[in-house]
Amino acid sequence: AFAINGKAIVLAGVKCAGKTSNLIHATNDPAAQFISNDRLFLQTDCDEPVVRGMPTIFKVRPKTLELLPDFGKRWRVHPYHFLETLGEAEYAFSERRKNLFEKPEVEPRLSNAQFCELRNTSAVCTAKLGAIVFPVISFHIQREKVEPLRPDVASHKLFTESLLKASSPQQTAKAFRRSDELSTISDDDVKSQCDLITSQVPCFRFTVGPDIYQRPHV
Repeated sequence: AFAINGKAIVLAGVKCAGKTSNLIHATNDPAAQFISNDRLFLQTDCDEPVVRGMPTIFKVRPKTLELLPDFGKRWRVHPYHFLETLGEAEYAFSERRKNLFEKPEVEPRLSNAQFCELRNTSAVCTAKLGAIVFPVISFHIQREKVEPLRPDVASHKLFTESLLKASSPQQTAKAFRRSDELSTISDDDVKSQCDLITSQVPCFRFTVGPDIYQRPHV
């Protein structure tokens, strides 16, 4: 997820759908602010859904580095390691660059702060949900195609692709629920949440072609 003008744009999809690549590309826009990669918390018991970032390790696949060569070059100059602070990493860059020499297949793993430093962008912890975007990779188009999704179609994708809940029914630990909340979340509960969210914000299918990343601010 990233924010534009205070509104969160959530990139939702299964593995290898292009979420991280699109997130990195989106931060080319000076107006974009990083919220989260891989995981986020979506609060719905308020007037408008609110997105909150959950810090996770930012893993970048080799294919993403091929699609975004400028990002890959910048990381090779500043080869951060997620266990280090920004200051600690500065002392390790020189030795780490030697280990990366002539190694095309690498998978950077970054902390959120390191990613923001590489992208020269800022981070925001929370933002009101502005839209949900489902990226799809296709080699049948050259650049990109954006299509609005009906709320019921978007809700079905959120539920069937397990994007809102990792699994259901599931139990919520006592530490993470109010005293009046049930401990078990059913499939019907998850479906109703999907319906609620997709009825409140616009949802889109974003088909990504091979040349999309040549455009700085798509």
